[in-house]
Amino acid sequence: MNEVLNRTIFVSTEGDDNNDGLTIETALASFAKALSLGTNIKVKRGVYNETFAIVNKDNITIMPYDNNEGYSHEVPCRDVITIRGTQLDNNVASFTNCNNLHIEEVVFDTAGNSVLKIVDCNNVVLNYCQANNSVNLMGFEVINTNAVFNKCYSTKNKYDGFNFHGYGTTILNDCISEYNNDDGCSHHDGCVGTINGGVFEGNGKCGIAPAYGAKVNVYSAICKDNKIGIGYLSTPSGHTDMKGIINSCVMVGNASGLKVDELCSIYAINCKYNGNTTDKQITGTLVEYE
Repeated sequence: MNEVLNRTIFVSTEGDDNNDGLTIETALASFAKALSLGTNIKVKRGVYNETFAIVNKDNITIMPYDNNEGYSHEVPCRDVITIRGTQLDNNVASFTNCNNLHIEEVVFDTAGNSVLKIVDCNNVVLNYCQANNSVNLMGFEVINTNAVFNKCYSTKNKYDGFNFHGYGTTILNDCISEYNNDDGCSHHDGCVGTINGGVFEGNGKCGIAPAYGAKVNVYSAICKDNKIGIGYLSTPSGHTDMKGIINSCVMVGNASGLKVDELCSIYAINCKYNGNTTDKQITGTLVEYE
């Protein structure tokens, strides 16, 4: 049984779900069928008009079958796998209780709600992935999950590009989140987060927004042309443990560069402000070091 579940299945834009999926020449057409037959999914680059929801399946890998042939990995990356829904679809893809999930070079695009939703998963790694054009909710919506995002991208979502809720530890490395209506990236509840580098630009609220008791440290990020560059936000219910570090970050062209609410305690090290309407709004505690 495990051998069957862990076997490699191929998906292609020229595929057919009546095939066996065991080679690129006999590839399947859909991700849903492929994931019913195996967990190591190799995909031909191209556009797939499909939505799917996967529950209780571990060790899933989705990546291009030719991913070792020297493709460049710019952000946002080009020549990728695109899985496209519609404004009437709930999510383009969702994974619930799927541990050891690895997705590489996949663009999830256009959904009625969140574009890619990940819930109750452990050991998730997304490399060069995108989640764009949510009509009602988020790009990446992540709940009670431990995950690493490497050079991922999100844009033009109704609310947040990256949205984290519940408990879990997440790391964002050199990600970009731009032109979302709400936050570029927000952590809530009991989340623990680290943001290393990246650009958070043109978002309607915060570029980066730790809130509701989340513990988030931010290193070397650029927050540009947002309403608030980085905002540590408390709530009326009160979270007395809102602490964080921002180190070598740049806040430029925002209405407010840095916002620290009451009940929040932040250390800022070697941060730069340029062209903001207001550099800082501080009602909590801010300790700065050059």
